[in-house]
Amino acid sequence: MDVGNRTKAECDNADRRRPTMNRQQASAIQAMCAFLLSLGPWVMPAAQASVNCTQSAVQAIAPSSTTIVAATTQSDPVTYCDVVGYVTTLHPGPNQVNFELTLPAEGNGRFLFIGNGGFGGDFSFPEVFPDFESIPDLTKAGFAIAFTDTGHQGNFLEGAWALDDEAKQDDYLFRGVHVTAVAAKTISNTFYGRRSRSYFAGCSDGGREGLVEAQRYPSDFDGIVVGNPAIGRAIPGFNWNQEHLTANAESYIPPDKLALVDAAVMSSCDAADGVTDGLIQDPRKCSFDPASLLCSVANNSNCLNEAQVAGLKAVYAGASEANGRIIYPGLMKSDPAVGDNWATWITGLVPPDAPGTPEPWSDPALAPWQFLFQDQVLKFFVFGDSTYNSLSFNLNSSDLTKTQLVMNRGGAEGANPDLSSFQTGGEKLIIYHGWSDAAFSPLETVRYYDAVTVSRAASTIQSSLPDSLWLRVCNTASVAARVRMCSIRCRRCLNGSKKEKRPTR
Repeated sequence: MDVGNRTKAECDNADRRRPTMNRQQASAIQAMCAFLLSLGPWVMPAAQASVNCTQSAVQAIAPSSTTIVAATTQSDPVTYCDVVGYVTTLHPGPNQVNFELTLPAEGNGRFLFIGNGGFGGDFSFPEVFPDFESIPDLTKAGFAIAFTDTGHQGNFLEGAWALDDEAKQDDYLFRGVHVTAVAAKTISNTFYGRRSRSYFAGCSDGGREGLVEAQRYPSDFDGIVVGNPAIGRAIPGFNWNQEHLTANAESYIPPDKLALVDAAVMSSCDAADGVTDGLIQDPRKCSFDPASLLCSVANNSNCLNEAQVAGLKAVYAGASEANGRIIYPGLMKSDPAVGDNWATWITGLVPPDAPGTPEPWSDPALAPWQFLFQDQVLKFFVFGDSTYNSLSFNLNSSDLTKTQLVMNRGGAEGANPDLSSFQTGGEKLIIYHGWSDAAFSPLETVRYYDAVTVSRAASTIQSSLPDSLWLRVCNTASVAARVRMCSIRCRRCLNGSKKEKRPTR
């Protein structure tokens, strides 16, 4: 695994505002777009539109399962055809997977699919990416760009749409991106009169989507860029954290105590990489023990109580069964307070008003996102009961098996290490993960990469090419909330990623 080492000056320029799903997704996609825009030396000649931008004309070139709702000519930042439609999915179904496709009048021969965050539920720009500026840049550069809502409309934190609806679940878990990619690429290729190079870029759940594509639908994209992927059994991991941090009022760790932990971690681990520079390059080497902050007499602002120390240790250790088997690895110790990192995702910006109950935060808008995601998934996907108490979930019971059966349907966990079909077609895969991600453990991404390496060793086809020619993975220095822009500057991880020539099948 390549670890991209960033300078302190680079990282000091990172955006340290409070994270939101949209900002995080936008930052990741912006970086992917910058990467795509940097591939100028092998851009194909300009492709002129050969189909009129009207609903009827685009419908005529769409697959039979696709309905075009509208096709309109737009002029900002350049002239392009804005296509809105949906794919009807069946077995289970029927369900509608809505999508939007932008087709510049002068294309550059490349198609980009942008993945989702959270539960998805929308595809409209700029609503999906409120402060994202690279989509216009990409459109101006000639990229055809596609988005999807993955088969439902709703808030990215809300999962009630999944209750008793297997079709919508499947479209979200694994099917929606695929059917949209097939439809959008078919339209794009015919619109320009030639096949385009196709790429996928996604972060968080979009990262999971990208790996599911590589594993289940290896011919959908020529190149896939995955960031902070929500792979593996993250939901049981979220549940583990919340059970340990919401058991009682004493367990809650307020933002000021997270700042205390943050400072102690930096003091303990800054020099672990051999340089004292205010940057923890590899948090795996950090030996900070939260017990060092345990209050000796009474609680005060400069120490932690026993419940807070125990909660931190549980989050660091990760979710495990009684026999010690790790279900989902723990989070890194670095940057819990930067950008309200942990407060947004794990602990909450305000204390729970009903600790120890099924709904610790009576107002869901105040709950940390890990609580909301695990609560919504367990209620509406796994147990099919809107009254289910997610904090009663038991890792040492059939609850875990049932969760995996549902959430890994169609390989939706994205953890299948067999990438032989993807790699032998000449496709390329780049994976990155910010060490300080407070949502998904970077150790799960490391674990996945190691599993791919083992799988390759057992495959003559896969092992015939070195990793550097088709797969690059980078973890990035601890900087700010989740990935931010600093984590994308691991240019060394992009070596060999240009798809100049396909290997012979």
